[in-house]
Amino acid sequence: MVGRSADFDEMVIDAKRQIMQDTLASELNVLANLFNRLAKQSRATRDFSLTGFREALATVVAHFPVYRTYVSAAGVTTEDRRDLDWALGSARRAARAPDTSIYDFIHAVLTLDVLAGSRDYRRRAVVDAAFKLQQYTGPVMAKAMEDTAFYRYVRLVSLNEVGGDPGRFGTRPSEFHEANRRRWHEHPFSMVTTATHDHKRGEDVRARLNVLSQVPREWTRRVRRWMQMNVRKVGEADGRPAPSRNDEYLFYQTVVGSWPYDLDGPRFEGIEAFSERLGAYMLKAAREAKLRTSWAAPNEAYERAVSEFVARTLVPELSRPFLEDVHGLVEQIAAAGAVDGLSQILLKLVSPGVPDTYQGTEVWDFSLVDPDNRRPIDYDVRLATLRSLGSASCGELLQSWRDGRIKQHVIHRALDVRRRHPALFAEGDYQPLGATGPEAERLLAFARSHDGRMLVAVVPRLVWPLVRHEARPLPRGWGATRLQLPETPGHGHMLVNVMSGAELEVPFDNHLEIEQLLAEFPVALLVSAAGSVSRDETTGS
Repeated sequence: MVGRSADFDEMVIDAKRQIMQDTLASELNVLANLFNRLAKQSRATRDFSLTGFREALATVVAHFPVYRTYVSAAGVTTEDRRDLDWALGSARRAARAPDTSIYDFIHAVLTLDVLAGSRDYRRRAVVDAAFKLQQYTGPVMAKAMEDTAFYRYVRLVSLNEVGGDPGRFGTRPSEFHEANRRRWHEHPFSMVTTATHDHKRGEDVRARLNVLSQVPREWTRRVRRWMQMNVRKVGEADGRPAPSRNDEYLFYQTVVGSWPYDLDGPRFEGIEAFSERLGAYMLKAAREAKLRTSWAAPNEAYERAVSEFVARTLVPELSRPFLEDVHGLVEQIAAAGAVDGLSQILLKLVSPGVPDTYQGTEVWDFSLVDPDNRRPIDYDVRLATLRSLGSASCGELLQSWRDGRIKQHVIHRALDVRRRHPALFAEGDYQPLGATGPEAERLLAFARSHDGRMLVAVVPRLVWPLVRHEARPLPRGWGATRLQLPETPGHGHMLVNVMSGAELEVPFDNHLEIEQLLAEFPVALLVSAAGSVSRDETTGS
């Protein structure tokens, strides 16, 4: 499903206005004064007022569709003009004043068109005004969307990530491939990452929460039951329930998404540390939302009620039925979330671009926003598990998948391929691959080739129906689903799956059976070369 939400767009606009009124008000005044002085250089625009510029510029910035444009003294690109046309058009329609000619002037300045239409304005002053607005729209967008709207709009919080758009629900495989093609053509050495010091939720939190979109009825039933279970734990602040329904719903998603694999009943050992992390997160989330409390004006009564709610719902003596029910749901969706997480990692490592692995995410990462995602990393443990991978079979990794070594295995093997075949990633082309059969829509695959060498990445998607009855993250039931390989390998050519070590001979029709390809491991990375390829070369063993 793919679509946009007008509700989120309006929420961002409202948040931008709040940011410009409070946090970045002085910068808006500077910008308005700059435009006002520029307008005084011509008789045609000298009657525009400072107050008018402040209101008009705030409306333009509120409706800006991107973080910033990159207009330079040399001119404006087609893309920047498109975004400026959108912002000014939307601002005119939202304007409170009947006379919108001030927006025409602002548009002419931001596109530098005013220099072609009049000799009254000094070029340096026009360029400075355009530059100044570009420097302003970025922080307004960041503070309004990432640090405000992301904490208000909580439909599915795995979408609320830096660089993402929660108003856009879903991405088609064709869009994914097109984005990869563009990166390959235009920015082949740009960074590709799934986690940073500034992420809102760890990559595996998001992967697990994404599964909820495949079980909406079950998720709705659980949330309603949890709200009934915890109704007496909800407090009151300013005559209203605390936490709010919105914050309570955010809490339930956060609990499910970040629930550790080793946290289970009947004693729920480690729940105290988990509760402390969740309490700190919910306090920050409430302040960032700026609805019932904020960093600038903390509402102690509301914050105290939220903290007490978190603490009481995460104490086994008070909330054992709730904790057991949460754990039950996590157990249901965890394997599907793990498959999604492994697919995400492999795509990052072999797509066009330079992959980046954030500290500590070599194994499962269930961290939340900073400072939770900046906790000390135990590298000795990661080094020990990395050394153990050499003797671990796919069966062993699948059996102990909760310890995170299976993710480390994917990273290790994919990076080893990058190390052995750098030209394949630096110069290799990009070709989306199609599939046929009953589960074709649950596959994403592409090939990269260069100078006689080729790799094929194959990952599952939307896997809930294929793992719902499985204890391990290994989708079953592919049936007659088959992958179409590029024409280049040819019948009899050997491919080696570096994830499992299995050797596959390309059949005469250039199709691979997915049931066979993904029989031992949930994702596949096939490597081929001109001539013979040894198993040792491609697996790094």
